[in-house]
Amino acid sequence: MLKPVQFTKLKGKPGMKRWIQARGGLFLLLLIAFALRVWRLDVQDIWWDEARNIDVALRPLAAIPLAPELDIHPPGYFILLHLWMRAAGHTAFATRFFSVWFGVLLIPLIVALLRRIGRPRAGAGAALYAALAPFLIGEAQETRMYTLTFALLTLTAIVLWDTLRERTGEKGATPPGWVYLGLLTAASVLVHYSAVFVLIAIYLYGLVYRMWDGYRREGGTPSPAAIVRSPLLRAGVLSLLLFLPQAPRAYQQIAPYGNPNLVVPTFAAYVGQLWRAYTVGIPAEGPWVSYALVGLGGILLLGLVYEIGMGRHRAATAYLLTAVLLPLLLYYAVLVRRATFAPRYISFVLPFLAGLWGIALAGWWRIRRGIGGGMVLAFVAVLALGIHADQFNPAYFREDTSGLARWLVAHTTADDLILIDVPYPLGFYYPRFSKDPDVPPPARPSHIAPAYYLFVDIHHVDERLNRLAAGKKRIFWVQWYKSDTDPRGVVTFLLRKYGVHAGRTAFRGYTVDWYRVDPNAHYRVAEGLRPLRVHFGDEVATVALAAAQAPPLPPAILRASDEEPGPRPVWGVVDWQRIGEAHKAYKVSARLQDPLGHLVAQDDRRLLDDRHLAFPYWERGERARNVYLLPLPVGTPPGTYTLTLRVYDPDTLEPLPARDAEGHPLGPDAAVARVRLRKAALFPPLTPTALTDAPIALVTYRLAAKEVAAGTPLPLSLLWVKEWAGDGEPLRVQLLLLDERGKAYSVDERPPVPWYPTDRWDVGEVVRSEIPWRLSPDTPNGRYTVHLRLVDRFGRVLDETDLGRVTVKGRPHRFRVPPLAHPLSPPPRFDDIALLLGYDMEGKIAPRGRVSLLLTWKVLTSPRAQYKTSVQILDAGNHVLAQEDHVPLRGEAPTPTWLAGEILQDRFDLTLPDALPPGPKRVIVVMYDAQTLRRVPVHTEGASPADYAILTTVEAP
Repeated sequence: MLKPVQFTKLKGKPGMKRWIQARGGLFLLLLIAFALRVWRLDVQDIWWDEARNIDVALRPLAAIPLAPELDIHPPGYFILLHLWMRAAGHTAFATRFFSVWFGVLLIPLIVALLRRIGRPRAGAGAALYAALAPFLIGEAQETRMYTLTFALLTLTAIVLWDTLRERTGEKGATPPGWVYLGLLTAASVLVHYSAVFVLIAIYLYGLVYRMWDGYRREGGTPSPAAIVRSPLLRAGVLSLLLFLPQAPRAYQQIAPYGNPNLVVPTFAAYVGQLWRAYTVGIPAEGPWVSYALVGLGGILLLGLVYEIGMGRHRAATAYLLTAVLLPLLLYYAVLVRRATFAPRYISFVLPFLAGLWGIALAGWWRIRRGIGGGMVLAFVAVLALGIHADQFNPAYFREDTSGLARWLVAHTTADDLILIDVPYPLGFYYPRFSKDPDVPPPARPSHIAPAYYLFVDIHHVDERLNRLAAGKKRIFWVQWYKSDTDPRGVVTFLLRKYGVHAGRTAFRGYTVDWYRVDPNAHYRVAEGLRPLRVHFGDEVATVALAAAQAPPLPPAILRASDEEPGPRPVWGVVDWQRIGEAHKAYKVSARLQDPLGHLVAQDDRRLLDDRHLAFPYWERGERARNVYLLPLPVGTPPGTYTLTLRVYDPDTLEPLPARDAEGHPLGPDAAVARVRLRKAALFPPLTPTALTDAPIALVTYRLAAKEVAAGTPLPLSLLWVKEWAGDGEPLRVQLLLLDERGKAYSVDERPPVPWYPTDRWDVGEVVRSEIPWRLSPDTPNGRYTVHLRLVDRFGRVLDETDLGRVTVKGRPHRFRVPPLAHPLSPPPRFDDIALLLGYDMEGKIAPRGRVSLLLTWKVLTSPRAQYKTSVQILDAGNHVLAQEDHVPLRGEAPTPTWLAGEILQDRFDLTLPDALPPGPKRVIVVMYDAQTLRRVPVHTEGASPADYAILTTVEAP
C-alpha cells in the first residue's frame, strides 16, 4: 500500500508543503478561469471587430501597419495575432484562444503586482475578481486586443513600482528597470492607444512618490538634475523613441475620431454604466441587478475605508486608486469632446480595480473571518449570476451571420446579386463574397449569387450599381443593425425606383430585403435635376430639385412581387444648403398632394450631409443631397400631383416658414414640383362589398371621424373597382346625412374623382377617391347615418348603401350683437368673410403691461378655408411689441363652422416687454390663411384696401 507523501520529510525541500498551500488555491482558480474562458468559446459567430482583426492579421507583416482598416488602432496586436495564426489557424476558436492565454495570465500578474506593492493578503480577492468578472471573461472570448493590453499594463505597473524602489535604495530592485519600463510602456501603447490613460496615471503617481520620498529622506524636493536622471524620465524618453515611427499614423487615426451625432452621457450615467459593466455585466437583467450594484459598491467602499483607516500600506492603496480614478477622469474629459463611449474603451483600469477588490475583501476578512467569508460568498454569487447572463442572455448574442449565409446559399441563384452595407464578417461564412466592389468574388460555387460590400457614396452609388447589377433579376440588400453606411437610404431609394420589393426576412443583427429588377435597368439618382431656390427660415434652402414617378416595370416583374400591384412610387431628390445659423437637427417632410390638395403620400427624413452629420454640424454654405421616396396607395388615380417640402423641428413639429427666391411667403409647405402620375400597369383582384349593381362597385370605405362639428369637413376615403363598362357616361356620388326620421342634411353631389371621370376607368381598374365632404354649418347636432348613392348624369340612383354612423356635435350660435365698449364705425370688412364690429379692452399699454382685448365679429359668409386671427401691438417703427395668434375662440370656433349672420366674440391676451420705445403704439388685427399664411384683404369705407385693421392708437410714454 502506498503511503501519503509527507512533503515536510522530502530531503532538500522543507518548504514544499507551505509552497503548495500558498499557491494551490491560486492554481485551482487559474483552472476555473481557464475553463470559464474556453467554455462556449466558439458558440457565437465571428462578429465585426473580430472579423476585421483577423482580416488585417492575415496580411503580410509589412502590410499590417499601413492597413486602412486600422482606423483607430496601432499595429502591435495585429502583428502578434498574425504570428499566432501561422501556428494555430484562423478559426473562431483558434483566434479567440489567443485572447484566452492573456486573460488567464492576467490573474497571476495581478497577484504578483499586489505582492510587489506589499499587499500579498489582497491577492486572493483580486484573483477571485479577475477570474470571475463577466467583463473579463467576455473579453477573453473575443479576437481583440484587450486582454493582451491588460497583461502588459499590469506588468508595466510592476516594473514601475520596482523602478521606484530602485531609486529609493530598497533591496530587490532590478538595475536596468527603466529599460524594461520603457519597453513595456511602448508595447502597451502600440497594442492600444487608450492604454495611455493608465500610463499617465501610474507615471504621475511615480513622479509624486519620488518627490515625496526625496523630501522625506533628504529633507527637500529633488534637484532638477536628479529629476533629469530619474529612471521614470529615462523610461518615458525610451518609450517615446520606440513609439516615434507610429506617431504620425497615430495622429491621423486619433485626431478626427468622434461622432457629433452621439450624445455624451452625464458623469453619473458614465460612472453607472462602467460600474455595471465591470461588476455584473451589461447583459445582466432583472430586479436583482440594482440591489447587486448597490451591495457590491458598499462592499468595495467600506472595505477600502477600513483598510485605509487602519493605516495599512497606504502608498500601495494610493497607487491602485490613482491607476483607477485618474484614467476614468481623463477619459471622461476626452469623451466630452468626442462622444465615442463604450465601457471597453477605458477598461484598462480593471487590473487595478481587481487589486482594490482584493484589498477591500481582505479588509472584511480582517474584521472577522465569518463576515469576510459571507462577503466573499455574496461577491462570488453576484458574479456567477453575471456570468450566466453574459453567456445565455439572447438579447446580447452576436449577429447570426452563419444563419444569414446559409439562407443566402439556399435562396439565391447566379442571376441574383447580394449587396451588404458592412464589410465584415459575411466573408467568413459566405463563399462568394468580396469586400471590394472592384474585385470579383470567388467564381465557385457558381450556382449562388455573388455578394459585395457596398460602400454608399450618394454621388456615385448609381454608377457602382449599374456595374454590379447588369443582367441581374433580383437584388438582395442586407443591412446590419449598427450600420451607418446609408443613413439617407439611397440604396433602398434606387432599388424601389427601378424595381419592386419582393420580400423581407430577418436574422439576428440583419435584415434582408430583396427586389425584382429589370436586368437592363440603368440606375440614376437624380436625372433631370434643375435649379430651385426656396428658403426655409434663415437657416436652410433648396438649391436644386428633381422629382418624377418611378419608371414603369414589365408586368411579369410586378406579378412576382409580394406587394399589391399599384402605381409606381414618386421619387424626389433635393440638394440642400445651409445659409445661416443652424439651431436644430431639422427633419424634412416631402409630401405629395392630389389636385384638390389632399395628402396622398409623404416621406419624413432627417437632413443629413455627406458625412452623415445632422444639420447643426454642417458648415455654413455646405451643400448636401437627400433623397425622398413616396410609395402611393393602391388605387391612386392618374393625374397631375403637387410635391411639397416642409422643414420642421422634430421635437415640437413646428415648421420653418418657407419663402421663394424673391422673398414671397409660401407657408409651411412649399410647392416645389408637379408630378404627372400614370395609370397603374396592374391592379389587385379585389372583391366589392357594396354597390354591386352599378358599373363601379365599392370595395372598402373609411370615415375619418366618428364625431364632427357642423361646418367642418368629414373626410371620406372610398376604394372602387370598375366591374363593367356601363353606358360610357361618367357617374357621380351623392352623400347625405340621414337622421332617425330619414330626413336628409348636408347633401353633397360630386364625381368620385373630379379630375378622373369614371368613363375613363378601365374594367378591373381600382381607383381611390378622397372626398372632403364639408357638412353644412347649419346641420343640427345629433346622430346621423352616413348614406352614399351612386347616380348617373340624369340623377337616377343606380345603387346606394350606408357607410356607418356619425355624431354631429357643434357649438351654440349667437345672432344678437352685445353692447360694445369701442364700436368701430364704419366696421372694417375682412374680404367677404366677416365684419369687425368693435372691441372691449382691459389693461394699459405700458412697460410690463398686460392687455386683454375682446373682438366682436359678424360673419358674412361661411368660409371653406381655415383662418387664424392675429392681434399685434406695434411701435412707431412697425416693430411688434406683443402678439397673439390663434384659431377663433382658441380652436373652438374654426372659420369653416361659422354661420352667415353669426356673432362671435374672441379674446386675446398680450403681455408687453419690460421697456417700450418712445412714440405712439398701434393695436392692429390681421386675419390670414393658416396654410398659406396669406393675409385676408381688409376694406374700410373711405380708406384704401389694406391687409390689417387698426383698432386704436395710443400715445403711450
